Amino acid sequence: MKQKMLIQDFEVWVNLGCSKEEQQHTQPVHFNVEINFANPVLGCQTDKLDDAIDYVKVTSILKMIATDKPFHLIEHLNQLAFSGVVEYLKSKNLKAQIKLSVKKIRVPVDNLRNGVVFECETQL
Repeated sequence: MKQKMLIQDFEVWVNLGCSKEEQQHTQPVHFNVEINFANPVLGCQTDKLDDAIDYVKVTSILKMIATDKPFHLIEHLNQLAFSGVVEYLKSKNLKAQIKLSVKKIRVPVDNLRNGVVFECETQL
């Protein structure tokens, strides 16, 4: 049996942009996290939070990192957020594949209607 956790479209308002003017106004970005578990999740049997991945903790990590400072690039924002989530998952001794993406919704490019996404992925 395969097990997966998806955190989809977690919205955080950040100071993000190449110019100082763009960074002055917060704008929404959406985070998506996908965790493909290598082993069965114990929480499915025990119903204990300690035996599962706390998605509230994951989203709080994303928000804390994203709102800590202004960013020029979604690549840098993604890398810091990815590192924070990976560190949390490693503390749970998890064997899994993790993918994290960040989507800049409002891009200053004519006719680019669905934003820009940057994604990182690794095996734990």
